[in-house]
Amino acid sequence: MKYNISEDFWIDEKYKQLFISASGGADSTIVLYAIIKFLQQHNRIDTKIHINTVLFHHYDSYGGSTLKTASNVVSKIIELTNAFDLINSHEFYFRGNAEGFYDRYGRYIVHRVHPTSKTRTEDNKANAPCDASRYWLMELSNRIIQRPDKDQCLLISGQNKNPPAGAVVTSPLGKSIELRRSSPYQHRNDNDNKWVLDNRGVHGFFPITAADKKDVIELYRHFGVYESLLPLTFSCATWDPISTVNFTKPCGECWWCLERKWGMEQ
Repeated sequence: MKYNISEDFWIDEKYKQLFISASGGADSTIVLYAIIKFLQQHNRIDTKIHINTVLFHHYDSYGGSTLKTASNVVSKIIELTNAFDLINSHEFYFRGNAEGFYDRYGRYIVHRVHPTSKTRTEDNKANAPCDASRYWLMELSNRIIQRPDKDQCLLISGQNKNPPAGAVVTSPLGKSIELRRSSPYQHRNDNDNKWVLDNRGVHGFFPITAADKKDVIELYRHFGVYESLLPLTFSCATWDPISTVNFTKPCGECWWCLERKWGMEQ
């Protein structure tokens, strides 16, 4: 996929307040970087960025891994772009409790059976709440709808597409994993709509919704930040503190780790 920053990341001038969900993962990080480059390229100094990061109790309580990763990537982006004047805020939201309940996320409960490439089956698929990102975007949308300038606000996400059918990667255990079929995000197979308007009037922008992980990695090369920014991101989403050494290193086995491995393969 070839990218043109003025086309693929174009934002109308009517949007002055950009609310970007930033997890510290590869997808949201490159979207934040690209949006900043777009604003600078078009001299949009009157537009401000509000970075939003959610911290989930079931793994961030071990040492704030998401907080550290998101802070590191944002700091690096500011270093690379000198965009300090464009960023209005970076807010962290602490969600959940020790029992794994997330009261602001509907029925979202953390189960011990995680939908990774090793454990996900048709039997446990329905019991594994892997749509936290969708609930989080709903929460940000709720915040925007309460603002008097909501018509000037834009919710931006790095949500992207699953790998294509037939994409296979080898796990650390030597097992061949078909990524699309085993993905916990089946609703991301066919959605190419970059612009979304929800039923309350909140505008959403998903600039890489038609891109898979290989396309995302190519964006890092396109912007020349493959070696400087990508290594700071963290894609692992396992719930196991042992295999990740208290969430300080990727497990290498969960679906998100395998997707990243596939994306980086030449």
